[in-house]
Amino acid sequence: MIKVGDEFGFWIVQARSEGARYWVRCRCGTEREVYTSSLLLGKTVSCGCMRLMRRHEVGETVGEWEIVSYEGLPSRRAVCKCSCGALKEVDIYTLGRSSKSCGHDRQKTFTSEAGTKRCTACGGVKPLDDFHKDSGSSDGRRPRCKLCVKERDDARREDRNRRAREAYKQNPAAKIEKTRAYHLARPDWSREKARESHLRHADERALRHRERGKDPTVRASRRAASRRAESRRRAIKRLAESEHISEQQLQDLVEQFKGACWICGDLFDAETVVLQVDHYKPLSKGGPHILANLRPVCAECNLRKSGRWPFTAQMRAEVAEAVRRLRAEG
Repeated sequence: MIKVGDEFGFWIVQARSEGARYWVRCRCGTEREVYTSSLLLGKTVSCGCMRLMRRHEVGETVGEWEIVSYEGLPSRRAVCKCSCGALKEVDIYTLGRSSKSCGHDRQKTFTSEAGTKRCTACGGVKPLDDFHKDSGSSDGRRPRCKLCVKERDDARREDRNRRAREAYKQNPAAKIEKTRAYHLARPDWSREKARESHLRHADERALRHRERGKDPTVRASRRAASRRAESRRRAIKRLAESEHISEQQLQDLVEQFKGACWICGDLFDAETVVLQVDHYKPLSKGGPHILANLRPVCAECNLRKSGRWPFTAQMRAEVAEAVRRLRAEG
């Protein structure tokens, strides 16, 4: 309940008026009637003097406007001169907000050729598709082309990253939750980004794996993990559909693929390209242990293929390229 003496912004309640209104006085001395809802919801906080207190001085520059003088009582409108020389009356409450110039930048973008626009940054005439969409513009496009916008954003990347790091330090849980919600809302995009990152850093992971393998403790841990994985693989193999495969059948299989890995195509030898047998559809994904589901594969390709299913032609080409690059490096 509003009482006499209560303050709402610059207003001080003086008395109850008729209906849902109160008689209030501003700090500057102005008195008037104001609706109760306007006070409680903050729709009005002063008679206007609060905004006038932040009024720019004559000669001050706001955006591309230079304030020449103020007109009217109260002085709500200012006579401003644009950087291009145009004079115009502007509401002081829009200065530096919705009004920053006379609009001469938009005139610079006009071209006589239909479907084109001039970039205000680089001055090049380009098709409308080279500009980002902007519903507030007369032609529905932003004044700067996509290339100039990207260059401007790249120049500010360090500052944006710094602010992002500071925000993360202040509230890491909020940032993590926001990122998680973003990925959950776009599952296809999230999987594609994770896959691109996995392929992009494959060589780095392989190098770290080899370096960590020099530690005796790590080697022992990996041997134990390999034994557990092999035990699990044998258990899955017993439960899956299977058939007996002879040594001669395996040799015929290798000859069928011309003695080469079915992924990278390199010929097997005793040193660099070691022969292994791969289940085309992995046992962990329900694949059977039958001759039709087996492929000759080198150790590097088998490791990278792992249990991925379905294993597409694009994945096969990416694995082959990574293995060839690794062998070329030495």
